[in-house]
Amino acid sequence: MAPLLRDPSVLDLLLTCLTAQLRAHTIGPNVPRRYYGALPPLVDLPCPLDNMLDSINSFPPLVPGLTFEQLIHCGNGNSPSNQKSVVLRWLCSKFQGMIVPSTPSDTVAFTLPLRNPGVTTQTSFVLMNGQPEAQSKFEQQLKDDHNGLIGGIAAFHGTPPHNIFNIICNGLNQNKVSGGNVYYSREPAVSIFYTWRALTPEQSRIIAEGWSNSQFKGHSVLLGVEVAKPGIFYGPDHETNSHQDTVMVRHVFVLPPGVEETYRDLYGHEYWIQDEQIRWRMENTFRRIHDGRLLAEASADRVERSPLN
Repeated sequence: MAPLLRDPSVLDLLLTCLTAQLRAHTIGPNVPRRYYGALPPLVDLPCPLDNMLDSINSFPPLVPGLTFEQLIHCGNGNSPSNQKSVVLRWLCSKFQGMIVPSTPSDTVAFTLPLRNPGVTTQTSFVLMNGQPEAQSKFEQQLKDDHNGLIGGIAAFHGTPPHNIFNIICNGLNQNKVSGGNVYYSREPAVSIFYTWRALTPEQSRIIAEGWSNSQFKGHSVLLGVEVAKPGIFYGPDHETNSHQDTVMVRHVFVLPPGVEETYRDLYGHEYWIQDEQIRWRMENTFRRIHDGRLLAEASADRVERSPLN
């Protein structure tokens, strides 16, 4: 359990994404299905949904140096420590990949054209490997298509907050509702549009409320993806699609509150953020993942930290 808990922001991100999925199920059939299909199923929950939310909301603020014992015995609410322990162990079993906060060389920041100008993405993570089977299929596709070259192309994928936890844990799945395959765009503004599309303001508020002590309350998520076999882009702002085995999530961008207010009724063409440096930096991260440099750096960083007990 220690690897997952070693960085408080990673655990906070996973708990926030899980909470969004749980909250979406409290809304139930009123969550729009268009473009997104059915809600991600709640598989093998260790306790009833309401108890899951109570346990998550009872965790204390996640700060560096917090031990496992402090995590389950401190905090607010009435959730028993043994139930919080069960929830954490279940979370570790569901997420089998490796995610780390972006290093300075991997950080991708772009200024969003919000109603409050100058707001910039400030938090991002790198998913170095995902669900083992999906990771293996992607690497084979990358090897077959690039003739030994390391790294695919960078693009973006937008989806509502309640889908993110399932994607981080299991990878992207083709959307049969919208014709199959996985859609993505080279232009982040186009993909941001889909992070809130079809949700009402009240549904957005409930789903993105987060858990009680999260630093990401009210935030949403944009995914940066690595594509092994890209489809045809019909312009810098348009999306395209590929088979799910050829698309792997690599970046998790945490977007500040207020994004949905700008993008809910706008298609991304009005607000291009075109910047080749963004995609170049993402693709450099892909290469560092595949040649092992990023793993070596993350492992060295872990050695320097005190492990949780």
